[in-house]
Order: sequence, then structure tokens, then C-alpha cells
Amino acid sequence: MENIMMLATALGIVGGGLCAYMACKSLVLVWPQLFTPPHFVMAGAVIGALIILLPSVFFALVVGGNLGGALGDIAESAVGWGTGIVPVGLALGIAAAFSGSLIAGSLIGSFLGKALTLLISYSMPR
Repeated sequence: MENIMMLATALGIVGGGLCAYMACKSLVLVWPQLFTPPHFVMAGAVIGALIILLPSVFFALVVGGNLGGALGDIAESAVGWGTGIVPVGLALGIAAAFSGSLIAGSLIGSFLGKALTLLISYSMPR
């Protein structure tokens, strides 16, 4: 049972990372095209995701693992499928918490990059 939980945790982190990568990739490719100098917005999104990476792993393991495991336990007792649902709930909870926090960090970083772009454009003499 311990090996299944370790595998579920690893799959949750990898799955959440892939989901966040796909969402942040579309954010980095689409969002900066709306602004004239896209470099600060793209760099802010990447830096924001990198800064929040380690805290989001801890957040995903603590919050996502507890919520996902509890929801798996509730589904197990409600449906009566046995003990096979708890690792699935654990993996889904970790993936959701990890990808959500990485996407939030990327969004915050892109907003800060946009603010830096506006600050630089206003401070330059015209």
C-alpha cells in the first residue's frame, strides 16, 4: 500500500506539472501578443512560476494530498469499490493543487511584468 501511495504522489506531481506547463505555455504564447513589448510579460510569467515552484510542491503535498485522499476515502465508502479509490483521489488532489499554484504564480508574474512595462514606458521621456 505504501508503494501505491508513493506512486500516486509522484503521478500527482508529474501530472500537475504537465498541466501547469501546458496552461503556462499558452499563457506565455498568447498573453504577451496583446501588449506591445511582450518581453517583460513573458519573463515575468516564467520567473513567477519558477519562484513559486518549491512552495507549490509543499502546498500540493500537504493540502492537495489531504483533500484528495479524503475525497477518495469518501468516494470509496459511498460507492463501495474498496481501497482502490484513495490513491486516485490522492493523485488528483496533488495534481490540482500543484498546477493551480503554478498557474497562479505565472499569472502574478505576468501581471508584474506588465506593470514593469507600464512603469518603464511612463518613465521614459517622450
